[in-house]
Amino acid sequence: MARGGWTKKMFIIGAVLDGLVAVVMLVPGLEALAWGFGEPVLDAGYRFAMTFGAALMVGWTALLVWAAASPVDRRAVAPLTMLVVAGLMSAEFLGMASGFLPAIRVWTLLIFQMALLAGLALAFRAASDR
Repeated sequence: MARGGWTKKMFIIGAVLDGLVAVVMLVPGLEALAWGFGEPVLDAGYRFAMTFGAALMVGWTALLVWAAASPVDRRAVAPLTMLVVAGLMSAEFLGMASGFLPAIRVWTLLIFQMALLAGLALAFRAASDR
């Protein structure tokens, strides 16, 4: 694989996932389905937070698309993305610990996110090898 090929793939995977999450955050019915809520959460404060977060998710999606265009030169986006994923994992764990999020959904997602972290770490290393 050409230098940066793995990094580009990881950036594209991240962009697709972030884009999907942004849509889920903006559509209460999808969010309820994704998180295992019995019904959509329509509380005004919660909806504000989700819309606010979705804007950030869309921005990160764009950043990953930009990084995929030149993955070796923009490889620093990988560890930055790892920080974001780790922050999301923390939020999900706290949501589970508080009883707001179902444990099975959170643990499934956490395992997937750990694989994403490993992929991003390998992508950064691969793009950094000279």
